[in-house]
Amino acid sequence: MRMAWHGRFVYVSTAAVYSEAQQIPITEEAPTRPISPYGVSKLACENYVRIFSHCYGFRTVIARIFSLYGPRQEKQVIFDILRKMLLSETTIELFGYGYEVRDFIHVADAANALSLLSKHTTVNAPIFNICSAGGITIRELAEKLASIANQNPERIIFTGYSKNGDPARWIGCNKKIRHIGFDLQHSLSSGLIDTLNWFRQHYIPVQALTK
Repeated sequence: MRMAWHGRFVYVSTAAVYSEAQQIPITEEAPTRPISPYGVSKLACENYVRIFSHCYGFRTVIARIFSLYGPRQEKQVIFDILRKMLLSETTIELFGYGYEVRDFIHVADAANALSLLSKHTTVNAPIFNICSAGGITIRELAEKLASIANQNPERIIFTGYSKNGDPARWIGCNKKIRHIGFDLQHSLSSGLIDTLNWFRQHYIPVQALTK
């Protein structure tokens, strides 16, 4: 007799569980052959969640988040660009060649998606992508941030060095979660302005803004 557990569990996973994209956009059925230790660890946890759900009747759902950004995220590419752009007047040096593509989703949209998924847990541990379904190159992203922050885009250079495990292209498909009622509330432009305003409020002295 299988023991039944009560409650619902949303496991926050990552797009890093996918392999280097063979087809864009990346659907939930795409191969899971991660190319980074981080992706391997997340995929292992997905398997634990799936088996636990099957063995004990625990209602779960797996959320694979793509490139998350927004206020209070004090790491990752957008924060790093803002830090180098606004807290220094030197060259803004970024990894890669600038043509790497990412699918960014605002933290508020991701939170809404997770709240929605908490109502769709089952013992089958369904998988949903959480993404905007739109891609932008890191070069375009940096130039967009420079524009809204009134900075000179000519300060931006790319090292040509890419970290092991960084994929070339990540653009997700969000049709599955849209089918259950999810809708984006933040465009990338409005989300970047939101993030920039937060950064200025918390990292730039008031006197610097009034000059």
